Amino acid sequence: MPGFSTMFIQAPGESISRIDCQADYLAFLQDKIDFGVMQAAKLRVAADLLYGTSREYLDEILEENGVEVESIHGYVDPYFGGVSPSCTEENLAELKAHVVEMKCHLGVATDADGDRFGIVDEKGAFVHPNIILALLLDYLVRVKGWRGGVARSVTTTHLLDRIARKHDLPLTKTKVGFKYMADLFLKGRIIFGGEESACIAVKDHLPEKDGIFAGLLVAEMIAATGRTLGGLRDALYKEYGEMTSGERTLPLTPERSKKLRALIQDPPSKLGRRKVISIETIDGLKLDFDGDRWVVLRLSGTQPLIRCYAEAESREEVEALLKKGLEAVK
Repeated sequence: MPGFSTMFIQAPGESISRIDCQADYLAFLQDKIDFGVMQAAKLRVAADLLYGTSREYLDEILEENGVEVESIHGYVDPYFGGVSPSCTEENLAELKAHVVEMKCHLGVATDADGDRFGIVDEKGAFVHPNIILALLLDYLVRVKGWRGGVARSVTTTHLLDRIARKHDLPLTKTKVGFKYMADLFLKGRIIFGGEESACIAVKDHLPEKDGIFAGLLVAEMIAATGRTLGGLRDALYKEYGEMTSGERTLPLTPERSKKLRALIQDPPSKLGRRKVISIETIDGLKLDFDGDRWVVLRLSGTQPLIRCYAEAESREEVEALLKKGLEAVK
């Protein structure tokens, strides 16, 4: 092939060295998390490492700081115990039982590559990432006195909006994908960013999601406030109102893709009997209703699916919104 050799550049013949980042990362966490309050509170944490990269990081830094840790799945298993190594409620059944059995104050899980989190309360109940995001934002602003911009994706809870409004913090809405929040962090526009898919980042940390850091920050919050996770959740609902959320999917077909495009170009004024009060199209179609209720229809960025998300004050309302949303593109 003429000119083929010019497509390549000779690489220098230097040796490959091994770099150990563990010490630097743990030292970084040591500077960002208040382990002293955890030790003083005699916190007991159950950690589900899901056979992933958080092994010898999450458990080790807690142990080094005198925090009692009850770990599970802290070894290499290329089959990840036969389940997807993600922090869904279904995958954390063992952690939920472990929290109750070992009488832990909370359970913390991280997914296979450690960038997402899963949290279980003191009674062994899974806490949705949306609630964790709201609790952490409220803690950082109300208890630690942080001030600055807040960002969320279009599919993330409006509890963040309510907290931002109460504390007069500017809110930015982004497309789904943490790269959009990373850009806002790099520009110094926000102090907190979160997505409903268990992703969070804060100022002075990385402009990227970090499940280990998120889990430790939840542990710090519980110790610093002296309240259970369930108690903190109840106080959050009392202050800002109770919201619940859900997600459903449909396999993507050419016909459904066409229907979604048509909806985006000509959004409805009602969904069922609910009047649409505002429309957002930065990522798919979002229909907002009164009382911070909403529904989103968008194409998945990673799979051949249409994703439907909804939030409302009750599980029944969420299910009804999801049903109507999916019916619009079936």
